[in-house]
Amino acid sequence: MELAVSLTPPEALLIKPGFLRCYGRVYIGSSFCQNLLPAADDVRRLRAAGARALTLATPLLTGAALKKFIKTLERVLETEKEVEVSVNDLGLLAALRRRFRGRAVPLLGRPVSHDFLRMSPEFLKKFFREYGIKLLESDEAGMVGNLPASSPLKISFHYPLEYLAMSRLCAHTGELSAACGRGCAGVQAGLTRPGGESLVLRANAYFRGNAPCPHKAVERLVFTPRCLKARGC
Repeated sequence: MELAVSLTPPEALLIKPGFLRCYGRVYIGSSFCQNLLPAADDVRRLRAAGARALTLATPLLTGAALKKFIKTLERVLETEKEVEVSVNDLGLLAALRRRFRGRAVPLLGRPVSHDFLRMSPEFLKKFFREYGIKLLESDEAGMVGNLPASSPLKISFHYPLEYLAMSRLCAHTGELSAACGRGCAGVQAGLTRPGGESLVLRANAYFRGNAPCPHKAVERLVFTPRCLKARGC
């Protein structure tokens, strides 16, 4: 089982020496907010800090953000032989197949995988083969746990937060703007849903707690630290 840790670029600046030694892979970026896209400098910094393998996490993208990330990927591949890209934008998925096949290995990210996980195994097998998709990412223990033993899906499972919803409106500033001070860096806020359910606000997305799923389709566990500032990492 591969163990990975997921960090946004501001969080990656907070880690202390030795933090990455327990993990075989680092996710850098965000599956939810395009203002937290990774940069080539983030990749170089994490390599210097001991990252053994890297996955670039990306959300749904505007046209401008898509062009920005393509340029970033070109820079990353100047020094990386191969890199994974967690994709939630189908335009980016098509660009990876067209321009970076064999060097940028796509995964289906959590928001988009919510729907794909519910599609027929026959369709998924064909779709994964056509686009060269390595893993489907999920945090839904119930759905993954109910996969048949013969399922062709290979899962990258995220914990301890299960994604529920996100907004293009920044929950920290109340604005919809490309300008971002990254005030969410290293911070998660607790919320209470009507009825008493506890939620977590992380960047521009809402989550509830979950636990790792033991299904044999799960090939990777991805841990998201609750609060790097509080943990003193």
